[in-house]
Amino acid sequence: MSTWKHSDLNQELHIGLLVLATDPTPETEFRKMLNTDNVAFFVNRVYYKNPVTIENLRAMGDDLTRATSHILPESRLDVVAYACTSGTAAIGADKTIEYIQRARPGVACTTPLIAACKGFTKLGVHRIALVTPYKTEVDDLIKDYFEEQNISIVKNTSFDLESDVEIAHLLASSIYEAACEINDSSVDGIFISCTALRVAETIKPIEEEIGKPVITSNQALLWDALRLGGYNEVIPGYGKLMEI
Repeated sequence: MSTWKHSDLNQELHIGLLVLATDPTPETEFRKMLNTDNVAFFVNRVYYKNPVTIENLRAMGDDLTRATSHILPESRLDVVAYACTSGTAAIGADKTIEYIQRARPGVACTTPLIAACKGFTKLGVHRIALVTPYKTEVDDLIKDYFEEQNISIVKNTSFDLESDVEIAHLLASSIYEAACEINDSSVDGIFISCTALRVAETIKPIEEEIGKPVITSNQALLWDALRLGGYNEVIPGYGKLMEI
């Protein structure tokens, strides 16, 4: 009888990725930025419906536990990453982690907002410009969160959209222009918010143009998930954050 050979999954970092039902971008951005056999992503979708409003964002909270519980329920997860910046702000960072840990007690968790604040602190950035695709009411939630973490929002610009479909179709060139235009001497760094934005390959060109760190939602989420899981390799080409 043949003997089955098994791969040693214990050598992989296992990251559970929670993505909105309407968001087409995070998996693509993660694959683009990280090319390694040592990290495995296991994805589930969180119930969500457009438009991007505070009410709809907060309604996601009830589904985070279910979505987490359905990611490899009989296997190890080292980290759970929730891919929604505005959802974190609307639900609350602590409450978001609580929902996730109901399904995976004690698991390391991160979200784009939590990760971005860690990243700016690590980079020594305290005054940022905020680039978002959102309506004003959602922008205000993002601003409040950063201010609570002692990171000042000194400038803000928005594309004023309310659908993940519209957001995902924003041209990288438009995001580049918005980020470069908002930069001035009062700004230490820039945060480009929303996991639906396709912006990974635009981070480095913006940094080269303005000479300051740029953090985006997907970049920060991936960086923090990797570091929480003990993966500390430098990932060149996607901004200063991925190199620390």
